[in-house]
Amino acid sequence: MSRGWPVWVYILCLTPAALGQGFQFPGTFIAVLAASAHREQAVVTSTLQLWRALGSVLGVACSSLVFQNALLGYLFKFVAVPPEKDEAWKREFIEKVRSSIEAVAKLPEGPAKDQVIVSYEAACRATFLICLAVAFVSMLLILPIKLPRLGSRK
Repeated sequence: MSRGWPVWVYILCLTPAALGQGFQFPGTFIAVLAASAHREQAVVTSTLQLWRALGSVLGVACSSLVFQNALLGYLFKFVAVPPEKDEAWKREFIEKVRSSIEAVAKLPEGPAKDQVIVSYEAACRATFLICLAVAFVSMLLILPIKLPRLGSRK
């Protein structure tokens, strides 16, 4: 995704992830219940919820780790030091725009703001690519799993 696209394109890009999560949550719940004995279903259900919560927390934490490190690298790469400033100014400036997204919004229009926005875009792109790689590896690990067929009731 890039800056300046129409809103409907952003929505179109985000729809597959939302659909995947929407289909995956009830699907895994039914699969876990189908694969467990009736007396174990309460434990299995709570364990599934625990793993989902842990996955959410770890997913946000790992994504934030990737984003913050990528952002730092891209800011050092893209932000140019104005002729009247020095490297200390650059480090201070980078720390300021990393600390709060509001600091970016308050920057005056100009090359520095554009460089920061490009850095944020690149960091977001890197984060989404890492998430995509993790999702792909997860899919490859899940594909060989065979679930038992549900029996028919008579």
